[in-house]
Amino acid sequence: MRHLPALAAATGIAALIWFGTPGLTSAGRATLLIFALAMIGWVMTKADDVTIALAAALALVAAGAVTPSTFYMALGSELIWLMIATFTISEVLRHSTLAERAASYALRRVRTVRGMFHALAAIVFVTAFVMPSPSARAALFLPIYLAVTDLLKSAPISKGLALLFPSVILLSSAGVLTGSGAHLLALDLLSQAAPTERIDYLQWLMLALPIALASCLAATELILWIFVRPSAQAPLALEMPKPGRLSASQWFVTLVILITVMAWVATPWHGVSMGIVAIAAAVLLTQHQLSGVSMKTAVRGVEWTLVLFFAATVLLGQAIVSSGAGKWLADSLLGHWNPTGALAPLAIAFGVSAVALLSHLVVVSRSARAAILVPTFALPLADLGYSASALVLLTVIGTGFCQTLPISSKTVTLFSQRTDGDALQTADFVRLAVALLPVMLGLMLVFSLAIWPHLGFPLWDRE
Repeated sequence: MRHLPALAAATGIAALIWFGTPGLTSAGRATLLIFALAMIGWVMTKADDVTIALAAALALVAAGAVTPSTFYMALGSELIWLMIATFTISEVLRHSTLAERAASYALRRVRTVRGMFHALAAIVFVTAFVMPSPSARAALFLPIYLAVTDLLKSAPISKGLALLFPSVILLSSAGVLTGSGAHLLALDLLSQAAPTERIDYLQWLMLALPIALASCLAATELILWIFVRPSAQAPLALEMPKPGRLSASQWFVTLVILITVMAWVATPWHGVSMGIVAIAAAVLLTQHQLSGVSMKTAVRGVEWTLVLFFAATVLLGQAIVSSGAGKWLADSLLGHWNPTGALAPLAIAFGVSAVALLSHLVVVSRSARAAILVPTFALPLADLGYSASALVLLTVIGTGFCQTLPISSKTVTLFSQRTDGDALQTADFVRLAVALLPVMLGLMLVFSLAIWPHLGFPLWDRE
């Protein structure tokens, strides 16, 4: 009985697409149908996201929408290798305990609860540059959360930190191109639909990092004000273990990671792709005699299910473009929503931002949200005369907001389950999300409409 709504929706949409799209070729109709069924699976069932994506990719091959060689080549793209390499790098970083050392060093010097919250937020923020998985970052910082709360034994502070860690992890990931697999997925879909529009590592930092930083600061202050206010200015002296000198392997890991990030930033100048840089760094960092971590150990940190999901959804996005289904979606959308006049850019930016910010209430997986919204919403709207890359970036930033409910993200779930007793309730996440949502919406509108154009990245592309 629980599958009846999904079955009914699938039947109705299948009939509508197959008989109500006379302008589409058979390949386009099959692609649109497969994509719609995948969306229903992601939104209305509890089936595994990766299983749905792979089934959709296989269905595309069976329908003749893509060739078997294209199916295999999806796993060999540069962004797949970039993702695998960054997961490997982040696993080496986790084994190095550098994050724990940084937290211990910073917490020994804080003098107030507010200072502690901001220090921890800053350390979490920095890890977004080298760790592509929010859930991996959550696993990295969970022991630090448990250690601090065990020392302080304060219910308001424990609740505040349980909200702080997942919030900053999720919001900070939007500021770095390698901060989430959803970013790489969105860029690949963008390159398929608009080959002339690209966003490199430095551009992503310039455009998205200020939004990520401002949202993390806002989240930290809101948490302090709503949940920790009576204790926020209380004096604090944590007895943290004194970190000793960095070992030779820790110095090596630090140096390689710094060089890697600088090489990513300088990609437009030296011309070496991010994927090659990341693979070279991963090879260096998995030399056991230098880093203390072997390749065999490091690759265990690769989230292979996310890699497979990425490859399958990229293939689905490519099929939407090549089959003509994307153009049909664009034409259909233009007929229903085409704001005009001086306020048209505001209407478009508001609509894209609002849909992206609220999408986590319907689709739990961030990568699935990107796979759905980019080809069916952001890219079709670009045909109205807007920058496809700006709309894609705005969409992906919005999908990073997903802390309304414990089930909205694995990162939120992890911390919500590790608080004592009834210290943290679902209502606490909702209260924070309600306060943070207008802040996020405001930041996205201000930057996309008022700041990005001055950085050479206008939302409005009409002549």
